Amino acid sequence: MVMQRLVKLVSSLRPFTHGAMSPTSRRHSSLTGKYFAIIMGCLLLFIAGAAAVQYKTLRSQMKGDVKSTAGDMLETVDAIVAEKPDLVGTPALQRIITHFTTDAPTKSHMWVTDENDRIVADSDTEDSPVQHRLSTAILRGAQDTSILFKVGSSTFFASAHAIRRAGSDSLSPPIAVSGIQISIRSFEREPILALVSNMG
Repeated sequence: MVMQRLVKLVSSLRPFTHGAMSPTSRRHSSLTGKYFAIIMGCLLLFIAGAAAVQYKTLRSQMKGDVKSTAGDMLETVDAIVAEKPDLVGTPALQRIITHFTTDAPTKSHMWVTDENDRIVADSDTEDSPVQHRLSTAILRGAQDTSILFKVGSSTFFASAHAIRRAGSDSLSPPIAVSGIQISIRSFEREPILALVSNMG
């Protein structure tokens, strides 16, 4: 809609002539052409600036969506393990992790490490480059943590939570650490698609 309005506006500003032009008419046409070029330049600068602001806003929203999705998935696993600590290291926990990643809204990799930093459930056969980095930090007393990192041309968001027994306080040692890694490639396309859609 925005582009259609601009086309109509530009069409209304174009100089037009009929037949032979007098010197005065030619000067007038030249001035009109210059004004037209200036107006077009200003319009293009305005469009570029507005698009940049909108894209930045949409990217910020995209990152918020990724963090929210990861947080929701981790909190659900955390609640299950906190209520049933005996699940740590069992096939049942592996099935739970696999189920969550299969039904996830985007490609994700989840894992759980025990209090000795051993991976006891993993939804992917390939290790994440940040699995032990995050879980070790949590086991050493860090708060719930998250990072953005790249592997080749792909960008990932990773987060880890400390899991404590239900009813225990925040100072008690964790019984396990849950982690998640999400590819944000699909999320990265959304700001561009939304921007193009708004300009259509």
